[in-house]
Amino acid sequence: MRVTTRISDLREDGTGRIGAFAGREMLDAEQIVAAAGAASAALLRPLRIRLPLYPLKGYSLTVNVKSLAAAPSISVTPGLHP
Repeated sequence: MRVTTRISDLREDGTGRIGAFAGREMLDAEQIVAAAGAASAALLRPLRIRLPLYPLKGYSLTVNVKSLAAAPSISVTPGLHP
């Protein structure tokens, strides 16, 4: 596992396998986790993987609720719901 390596590119090798590149070095991996926030969508787009991610301002909401049923069940982000 390499947790601090900056991935510059993801490419399909023609056999269905996806290679992760750190510069010119192809990293050997059985699985790849895309954890680049909103930038993950652009990173995966060349592979025809569409992620519905949109960058938003960093709002946070903390609510004390008595039960899970009382918790908000819709987005509390401005502009995302009617």
